[in-house]
Amino acid sequence: MASPDGPGRDTERGATVTRRAKRWIIAAGVVGLAGAVLGVAYLTFRPPADLRAFGAIRAEWDAAGRDADPATQAHLAERCLDVSREHPGTTGGLAALLLAASHAPATPQGQAAGDEFARQVETADPDALAGALRRASGRLRAVPHLAAPLLARVRAVPGHPRCGPLLAACCVMLAPVDDGEASPTFQEAAALLADRHADGAEIHPFAEVLAGTTGSPPWAAKFERHLRAILAANRDRAVRCAAAYALASVLLLDDDRQADAEAAFASFCDEFDGTHPYPYQGIEQNHLHTARVQLAELRFHAAGKPASAIDGVDLDGEPLRLGDSRGRVVLLSFWGSWCFPCLKLVPHERDLVAAYRDRPFDLLGVSCGDDVEKAKATAARTGMTWRSFRDEAAGRPKITKSWKILGYPTLYLIDHHGVIRKRWVGSPTTDELDRLVAALVEAAERRIPAEGMKAVVASATRSAAPVPPAEPRGGGRFVEKVHRGPDGAEAKYAIYVPSAYDGTKSVPAILYLHGSGPRGSDGRAHLATGLAKVLRERHPDFPFLAVFPQARAGEDWQAGGPGARRGLAILAEAEKEYRIDPDRVALTGVSMGGAGTWSLAAAEPGRWSAIVPVSHGGDAATAGKLVGVPCWCFHGAADKMIPPQQSRDMVEAIAKAGGRPLYQELAGVGHNDCAERVYASPDLVEWLLLQNRSRR
Repeated sequence: MASPDGPGRDTERGATVTRRAKRWIIAAGVVGLAGAVLGVAYLTFRPPADLRAFGAIRAEWDAAGRDADPATQAHLAERCLDVSREHPGTTGGLAALLLAASHAPATPQGQAAGDEFARQVETADPDALAGALRRASGRLRAVPHLAAPLLARVRAVPGHPRCGPLLAACCVMLAPVDDGEASPTFQEAAALLADRHADGAEIHPFAEVLAGTTGSPPWAAKFERHLRAILAANRDRAVRCAAAYALASVLLLDDDRQADAEAAFASFCDEFDGTHPYPYQGIEQNHLHTARVQLAELRFHAAGKPASAIDGVDLDGEPLRLGDSRGRVVLLSFWGSWCFPCLKLVPHERDLVAAYRDRPFDLLGVSCGDDVEKAKATAARTGMTWRSFRDEAAGRPKITKSWKILGYPTLYLIDHHGVIRKRWVGSPTTDELDRLVAALVEAAERRIPAEGMKAVVASATRSAAPVPPAEPRGGGRFVEKVHRGPDGAEAKYAIYVPSAYDGTKSVPAILYLHGSGPRGSDGRAHLATGLAKVLRERHPDFPFLAVFPQARAGEDWQAGGPGARRGLAILAEAEKEYRIDPDRVALTGVSMGGAGTWSLAAAEPGRWSAIVPVSHGGDAATAGKLVGVPCWCFHGAADKMIPPQQSRDMVEAIAKAGGRPLYQELAGVGHNDCAERVYASPDLVEWLLLQNRSRR
């Protein structure tokens, strides 16, 4: 029977089926062709077996983490040995050996891997070695004994283009610790790199070692020539970035070459703006940030520059000009009635004025943050016999703004030529102040020319009497304790109990957060420095009960982190065990602990009677939370590890938000010496005792 639609409809349906079949055939052909192309590409670009095997074991190490237990380390190191046995002399096999040796150095398997790596290096292809070092470079400092066979391999093939990365790896392995000296092997590797392979790729780890993580170590100063050779010959952006940053950091070590360091950091910022996309971009951006901080730091120091003119009025409204004292020595003191250390300094300032009454010396003040009547009342009450500028007068810019004043008191010592010779942010020691004033006044009387003044200041600075070492003194006692966390894990800590504590009266307390160096679990390493050391040697009558938690390896004191949570839990234990005044619990910390002090204070600003961050900045975005918290921040002016600009930025942010933080820079003091100077200050203890949470 014919179709109801007729023969034409059947023909149309048949054509449709044919077209669909053709499309399916074409599609199947395209898919097949694509599959074939992908298959060829996979076979062409698939990593070799040795690299696949290494990638698998590397993923297992990463999953285990840096603090894997010894049994896990031994198991993974044995797996690495298996990879090497299956793929001897290859990039993957060599990388597996290096991974085991550097990640499990205390296990027999890790030591066997190191021995096998040293054996294979003798004949290994330099290309394979360079690839292995690139893939397993995370902990090269853990295997310094492998530098010698690497260097021997370079000597055997001195002209090979991949010797540069091998030499850079040698230097990473042998980098001295802290203030140590570079070994002869390090020096030989560095010299070969600079003299024969300065133009090579992948040698940036050498420059990174010289730059350090928070500033060049002292021993790096001997390798300026090597960095300059690399910069003269190398066009690779990553290498140039690392070398230029390292050169500026090395120059910063020399106090007599600060202008050179400033120029080097400026040159770095000009060449590396952090916007170029390439694998090293993140590191470039980090270097750029630090370089800008260092530039601001270098430009902030005003010593040797002419003092800016001040044309204003005094507290009585009478004209007062800094230039009227030209030909005389001027001590310019920025002060406020609300500033505890400012008022503590007034008696000595009175003594200076009396001692130099008939000599070329003037003391001028700048009243800051007070209305005129309050400033006049404070001047009268404290016996200020000298005139003070009003910080802000009608039609004139604020003096503190034009002079970039952040901390109080800030003092400038200006010579008879109108040149700033010394600046103190915070009170100087009376001995230092007396010596420099005397030297500059004598120079004014002798009319020493401007070009001779630098030597005058240097001589006065060198003539400082050495501070005798402190003798151990009696006083309170340290009590060792153990904290048990919710998971049952134990953590050792210590509490300093004041000598006067008998449990009948509440005492003030202070929580101390140590720096990164003493991290661990022994409960004692953090008691060898900082506040604990000062309490043993210099403060027999320290009135605070001091709590000393210890951060574990890899931890810090940032709010919410495990170290901070444990530290606060330990403080809570102390508050239950001892009679502590809840309104007088202060918080302080050094370096990593200084950063933690800012963080914990911002997280709970109402908890602390006062905070004392030392040698570290914080998150300026949290400044508004700290406006009402009494704060005295300290930083060493010669700190090469954590630039003082970090603390300045934080203090400035709080001041802009409406707070009145105190800030003091210790002239000539570096990172490692700052804490003891701070905690030994009787003025700090006196200030802390005045702070009370319920009265602010």
